[in-house]
Amino acid sequence: MKTPRSLSQAYDFIRNKIIAGDFPPNYRLMTRNLSAESGVSRTPVRDALRLLEKEGLVDIQPRIGASVKAFDFLSFQEVCEFRLGMESFSASLAAEKRTPVELAEIESVGLAMGEMVRQRRVSDDPQLRLELRKHDIRFHFAIATAAHNRELLREIMRLQVVLHMVSGPMPASAPLDPQAIAERDAAQAAHWRIYEAIRDRDATAARMAMQHHMQIVNDRALMAAARKERQHAVDKATLFGATGLA
Repeated sequence: MKTPRSLSQAYDFIRNKIIAGDFPPNYRLMTRNLSAESGVSRTPVRDALRLLEKEGLVDIQPRIGASVKAFDFLSFQEVCEFRLGMESFSASLAAEKRTPVELAEIESVGLAMGEMVRQRRVSDDPQLRLELRKHDIRFHFAIATAAHNRELLREIMRLQVVLHMVSGPMPASAPLDPQAIAERDAAQAAHWRIYEAIRDRDATAARMAMQHHMQIVNDRALMAAARKERQHAVDKATLFGATGLA
């Protein structure tokens, strides 16, 4: 059954706002406002919110309404662990099932990312960083597509959205220090090892290369999430203390 255009429009509008960080965690999703902003009636907006709830991106509480889902540290850790398993399995399937055209797409994105990583060694251009993030998503999407498993592809893309929800929008600037440059170079080298294993149809090597890469990605994401949660606790305690003294 085809999805009605109004429902698709409302779904895309809300989902894109969540991904972009315009609707942050705990943001109240008011049906009336969303209807006016998206240009569709309230019924498809409500239906879109239910779909997003099934995807784990929205919470809907009786008599309270809908809000963007907030992930605590434990929930995010579980998401990262699940994503590691899905991505690793995806790489192994891609090594077995990929077509020449799909392999060419993985290679093309990998090469483009390599050039961007080289440019990032000397440039703090925000647009370049945004393009590098987009190509990273394309790389993983190309591998999941080559796995020829629609449910796996759908789940990997959902987890990608969750990752961006928790990490939030990109900062206005990013460091160009030796450690940051080394981390980007290492990530690119990992991407190429994954590509080579898929090229060689070595499912075991592809799975292990992706698993190693995703473990490093997860460790960094979890460290950032932990810092953010600690800072939130400090800010909350500071606000409470200031209010109590007032």
